[in-house]
Amino acid sequence: MSAAVSDPLARPVAVGFGRAVLGHGFRLVRRGAVIVLAVAAGMSALVVQQHRSLFADGVDAAAFRALAENPAIRILFGRPVGLEDPGGFTVWRTGTPLAVVIAVWAMLAVIRITRGDEEAGRWDILAAGRYRLSRLVGLHLAVVAAGTVLVGVAVTVAMVTAGADPAGAVLYGAVLALIGMGAAAWGALAGQLAGDRRRAATLAAAGIGAGLLARMVADGVDTFAWLHWVTPFGLLGLTEPFTANRTAPLAVLASAAAVFAFLALVAGRRRDLGDGLVVSRASYRAWTVLLRSVPRFAARRSLGPVTAWGIGIGLYFLVVGLLASSVTVFLAENPVFAELAAQAGFGSLTTVTGYVASLFAVLAIPLGLYAASRISASGADEEARMLTLLFSAFTAGIAVISHAPPLHWLITLAGYFGLLFVVTRLRNSAWGLLAVFALTGFLGYTLGPILSLYLALPNGPQLVMTALAGTGAIFLALSGYALVSRKDFSFMGAFLMVGMLVAFLASIGAVLFSLPMLSLAVSAMVILLMSGMILWQTSEIIHGGETNYIMATVTLYITIFNLFVNLLQILGVMSSDD
Repeated sequence: MSAAVSDPLARPVAVGFGRAVLGHGFRLVRRGAVIVLAVAAGMSALVVQQHRSLFADGVDAAAFRALAENPAIRILFGRPVGLEDPGGFTVWRTGTPLAVVIAVWAMLAVIRITRGDEEAGRWDILAAGRYRLSRLVGLHLAVVAAGTVLVGVAVTVAMVTAGADPAGAVLYGAVLALIGMGAAAWGALAGQLAGDRRRAATLAAAGIGAGLLARMVADGVDTFAWLHWVTPFGLLGLTEPFTANRTAPLAVLASAAAVFAFLALVAGRRRDLGDGLVVSRASYRAWTVLLRSVPRFAARRSLGPVTAWGIGIGLYFLVVGLLASSVTVFLAENPVFAELAAQAGFGSLTTVTGYVASLFAVLAIPLGLYAASRISASGADEEARMLTLLFSAFTAGIAVISHAPPLHWLITLAGYFGLLFVVTRLRNSAWGLLAVFALTGFLGYTLGPILSLYLALPNGPQLVMTALAGTGAIFLALSGYALVSRKDFSFMGAFLMVGMLVAFLASIGAVLFSLPMLSLAVSAMVILLMSGMILWQTSEIIHGGETNYIMATVTLYITIFNLFVNLLQILGVMSSDD
C-alpha cells in the first residue's frame, strides 16, 4: 500500500535538485571550457586564413604528394588528406593536437568534478539523500559532454567564418565533440574503477596516451592501418572532412562514448562512496619511504607524476629525434612547407640542429601543464582538508626527529587557546586558513615529544600504531553511522560542552597534584566525549548546523587529536608492567 502512495512534492524537489547539481557542475568547468573553446576555435580559424593567404596563387601538387608519402610526417601529424582545401589542411595540421587537448580537458574535468568533489566530502550528503551515486556521476558527465559540444560548435562557426566549406566544418566539429564526449565518459568510468582521484586520472590518461600511440603506429605502418578504427584520433582521420566526409566513424565514436558512459553509470551503482569498484583503497600497500621531512614528503608526492610526465615527454622526444633526419630532408626539398613552418614561428627546421632546437622550445608547454597540474593537486588536497592533518603530522615528525623537549603545560594551553581564538575571529576570511595551519602545526609540534616518549618504549611502535588504528576506526565508524542514519545529535551539544569543561578542570588537577589514576580516568572520559563530539559535529554538518568549513575542520581535527593522545595514554598504561 505504501509503495503505491507517491509524494506530490517528490518530483519537483528531485527536478530542482538535479538542476542545482547541473548548475554546480557548470560553475566548476566553465572556465576550462571557455579556454579550450577559445584555443580550438582560434587555432582553426587562424590556420584556414594562413592556407588561403599562402596558397592564394595555387597549390603545388608535387609537394603535397611528397608530404603524403613521407612516413615521418604521417607519424607526427597523421595522413595528409585534402591539403589543397583550407579546411582539409586545417584538419591535418591541427586536428590531432586539438583532439588531444579536448580529450584531456574533458577527461580531467569529469574526474575533478566527480572524484575530486567526492574526496572533498561534498558528495557525502548528496549520496545519502534520494540521489544515487550513479545519478550524480551522470549529471556531471552531462555537463562536461555539453561543454565538448559547445567546443565543436565554436570550431565549426570559426572555420565557416574564416572561409571553410560548411559541410566539412560541421563534420569536423562533430568529430571533435564526439572525441571529447568519449574521453569524458572514459574519465567517468576510470573514476568509478580506481580507488581515488589520482589513480583515476592516471588510468584515464594512460588510455588516451595509448590511443594516440595507436594512431601514430597506424599512420606510420600500413600493416597496422586497422588500428585507426580502435582509437578516436585514428577515426578523426578516417572521417576525412572537406573531402570524402565519411559519417561511419562518427557512429563508432558515438557508440564508444555511449558504452563508456553506460559502464560508468553501472559501476557507480555497484561501488561504495569513496572507494573504487576494481581498485579498492583497502588494497593499497603502505609505503613508508620519504616520510622523515617536509621536503622528502614533497618529493614523495611528486615522484609518481614526475615519472609519468617524464616518461611521456621522453618518449615523444625520442620519436622526434628518430624522425629528425627525415623531416629536415623533406622540408629542405619542399620550401613551401618550410615557409609555412616559418610563419608559425619555426624558421630553422631545414637543419637537424634547428629542428631539435625548435621542438625543444615546445617543451615549455608540457612543463607548464605539469606545473599547473601539481598546483591543482595541492589545491585539491587543501579542499579535501588533508593538508591540515599532513601539516600537523609533519610538525610532529620534525619534533620527533629533532628530539624537541616537551613544552610547559601552561605554554601549551596558552598557545592552543590563543590560536583557537584567532581561528574563530578569522573564520570568515582567507586569513582563517593560515590560522588553521598555525593551530594544527602547533598541536602537531606538541605531539612530537609525546610520540618520542612512547616510541622509546620496547613496544612503543606497536602502541602508536594501535592508537592510530583505533582512532581511525572510531572516527570512521561514528561518522559513518551519523551519515547513514542521518540522526540529529544536536541535543548532545550542551552535554558535551559541560563534559569537556569538567574534563579540562580534572586534567589540570591531575597535573597539579600528580594523581595518575585521575589522569587515567580523565583520558577515558575524553575518549567518550570525543566520540560524542564526532557524532555531534558530523550531524551538524549534515543538517546545516555548521556551515563554516574552517570551524568544521578545526573541530574535527581537535577531536581526532584528543582521541589519539588519550587513547595512546590508556594503551601505554595498560601495557606497562608497573
